[in-house]
Amino acid sequence: MGDIRMDLYDRIEERIAGMGINKRELADKAGVPYSTLISAFTRRSTSFSVEHIQKIADALDTTVDYLLRGFVKVNGIVFDPINNPIAIDESMAQIDDLQKDFRRKKITGIVRILNTLGFAELEAADKIIKALQGIQTHVSDDNGGANDA
Repeated sequence: MGDIRMDLYDRIEERIAGMGINKRELADKAGVPYSTLISAFTRRSTSFSVEHIQKIADALDTTVDYLLRGFVKVNGIVFDPINNPIAIDESMAQIDDLQKDFRRKKITGIVRILNTLGFAELEAADKIIKALQGIQTHVSDDNGGANDA
């Protein structure tokens, strides 16, 4: 594997070229002093601040992960946001589907548990649910009053 510093600076150069801007425009857009940016590039600095890298990533419409490692990892799934941005949208939709499926399975599990309970246990569970709903309503009322003031 190549030098991580070279990779970082090469990726920044690649994004600059892709956006049709120069380093001065990047510095202005990122809010990073031009002298700091040029000095970092010239020396291939290893002490380039995380804050500056984040600002540069934002200005280049990418992520720090991409600039440093060449890929982005979301929930254990690796993406290449520059070369395959559509995969991120598709994968995020898949993650949403998985979360919905999890909630559905969770509800199904709760129903299974309720089906194993006797009448007295169901009555007790019903009382607990009503009490919790009352607490939630009371908390909402308290927050609502505070927000109106």
